[in-house]
Amino acid sequence: MRTLALGIIGCASIVRRAVFQPLPFVEGIKVVGIANRTRSRAEALAAEFGVPRVFEQLEDVLASRDVDAVYIALSNDLHTEWVLRAVEAGKHVLVEKPIAMNAAECAKLEERLAGRLAVVLEGLMIQHHPWQSALRELIQEQRYGRLLQMRTELHIPMRDLPLTSYRCDPSRGGGVFADLGCYWLQMLQQLPGFEAAKPSKLKAESAFDGPRGCDWTFDASLAYASGVVAELSASFERPYRTRHVLRLEHAALVVNDFFRANVGRYKITIKIEEPGTGRSLGSISFDPLHYYENQLRYFRDSVLAGQGNRELLHESLERVRLQERIQAAAVYRKRHSEDRMK
Repeated sequence: MRTLALGIIGCASIVRRAVFQPLPFVEGIKVVGIANRTRSRAEALAAEFGVPRVFEQLEDVLASRDVDAVYIALSNDLHTEWVLRAVEAGKHVLVEKPIAMNAAECAKLEERLAGRLAVVLEGLMIQHHPWQSALRELIQEQRYGRLLQMRTELHIPMRDLPLTSYRCDPSRGGGVFADLGCYWLQMLQQLPGFEAAKPSKLKAESAFDGPRGCDWTFDASLAYASGVVAELSASFERPYRTRHVLRLEHAALVVNDFFRANVGRYKITIKIEEPGTGRSLGSISFDPLHYYENQLRYFRDSVLAGQGNRELLHESLERVRLQERIQAAAVYRKRHSEDRMK
């Protein structure tokens, strides 16, 4: 197998979990260089993980003939710019989510990536685990009837975050919905009954009482012409809980703690329960897998095969656009409520 030479642009904290920790278990990828605007951070990571080269400038990674592909872990508001710079420099790209901040950046990506052969993958690591395709098959088969509702809870406490964190800055994609809502929307894109980007009705609300007016708890629902409803409860302040519950006519499909496999190899199980009683009707379990190992393998295979999945890129841009609409609905609801109280 040919080895993919990866250059890292940016030293955000996610780099350890998304690249360096899973890399020893993924053949065919080698980190050949790293760069960060604060050079000392790049030097520290290079020394810790044996990266042979620290580039002087971010641009030097793109100019290097020794680099086949780049992993972009810069501030959210720089993702679109550096995706385009990398592709135009002839590099394949794995970029941390979000690939874009708004519909305008999505349009720019569509225009300038048209006709390009480079692989461009947004780092939404959950999408590469087989539990998603198993859920889709259960629903498509209608063994337990039609899908009626999906409820997702993404409660991941963020205590004592410094105000310098992007999560505390609305202009850089701060707030819980910008950070976690993509995982909910990505799940919807996989399921029959949801035309994910085309809800007939949407509702969203938040008190926006987090740091700098960020949303620290966010609730949303999407209703579709098929009659299916999708609900989200996302929070940085409620006790930890991550799960999907899909209500079908004759069963409930439950995926508990689905986010855990982003920190290591964990077993994920789809529980099939009787509606109302919770009595077990069966389960589907998967061997322990690590989301980020799966993601690196998928990226490696796509690049080495010369086959970027444009459908995944389309889904990424579709998510960003819908996420912007939902966020705007919550802002409007908050302002309208405040105006009525005056």
